[in-house]
Formats: sequence, C-alpha cells, structure tokens
Amino acid sequence: MRSALIFFYSEISAFVCQCCNSNAEPETITGCCWAFSAVAQELDDCDTKGEDQGCQGGLMDDAFQFIEKNKGLTTESNYPYKGVDGTCNSNEEANHAATINGFQDVPANSEDALQKAVANQPVSVAIDACGFEFQFYSSGVFTGSCGTQLDHGVTAVGYGEDDDGTKYWLVKNSWGTSWGEQGYIRMQRDVDAKEGLCGIAMQASYPTAQT
Repeated sequence: MRSALIFFYSEISAFVCQCCNSNAEPETITGCCWAFSAVAQELDDCDTKGEDQGCQGGLMDDAFQFIEKNKGLTTESNYPYKGVDGTCNSNEEANHAATINGFQDVPANSEDALQKAVANQPVSVAIDACGFEFQFYSSGVFTGSCGTQLDHGVTAVGYGEDDDGTKYWLVKNSWGTSWGEQGYIRMQRDVDAKEGLCGIAMQASYPTAQT
C-alpha cells in the first residue's frame, strides 16, 4: 500500500532483460536494461557503434549521448520495446518525437541529490539486482540484502513513505508486470549507506530537454 506516494511518473515501458553477467566490463550495465532505463527499444537496435551494444550491455549516459547526436528519438508506440536485439528501423528512427540537448549526472552517493532529481523527472539509475531477495521481490518496501556491484539499469520514477514510516524509492523495472508490484519495486530510501540500497545513488543520470 502506497500511503504517501509523493511523486510518480507512469510513462515508462516494461519488458524482460538480463543482468548478472560476470563477464561484463566494469561500469557497464549488462543486458538490454540500460536502454530500458534510458528510454526505449530504438536504443537497443540503433545505438550499437560505441560502448552500447544492444542486449550485450551498455551505459545510460552513452544512450543519452546517442539521442543528442541523433537529434531526437521516436515514440514507444512507433518503436515498441521488446527487450531483445533487432535491426535498426531507420524509417522509425528518423521520425523524431522528442529531442534533448544533453544529460546530467546526479552527484554520486547522495540520496538527497537523487531525490531532488526525481522530484523533477524520471531518473536512470544503476543498481545491484543479482541478489536472490531482489530477484524474487513481490510486494512491500524492499529492505533486503544486496550489494553495490552495479549490474542492472532501472528508472527511479517517484518516492514516498509507507504506513509504518519507511521511506522508499518507487522504481520501474524491466522484468514485466508479473514481477514485483506490477513491474515496480519500492526500495528503502534514506539508508545508512551513502550509496543507497543496492547502490541506487551511485550512478544516476537524466536527460536535459531543449527549451
């Protein structure tokens, strides 16, 4: 029960991707979830010439750089997220619906800074999602054990406080609506560790839009 949900962004898509790839390069998010966290399937298919390599792994910041260089991104309805690699649809890729002029990294290891960012827009975050408790999360505020080996990209879309006073982040995952709370997880917020639970405050960023 979300008794005091303060901020919540719902325009986020969801499908399955992989994590826990022990062969991943340091600082690289494995699977296709980096694209989900940043925006969409178009990134999986078309952003493949640099660090980002579809469902072989990538980085959210590099995804934002691709969008800026590409001069925009199409809508999810035009280019639905599938969570698997495909061939870049150049016709849809050229049909730009939104543009950005860059991205902003949230100051690392500060849940206060992350909260300020999430209060304004959804934020791409990297977390350690390989723990048993996280992977089999079903409901409630997650306070389980997890590390800070960042291996999975998700989107922080809100924050709030549970009935018992436990503060939480509302996070959209990419593992489908049958996982967690309809594809979301409420992760404990304001923990003692500066990195945040599962390292949520370590590597966060968001795009900046043109005005």
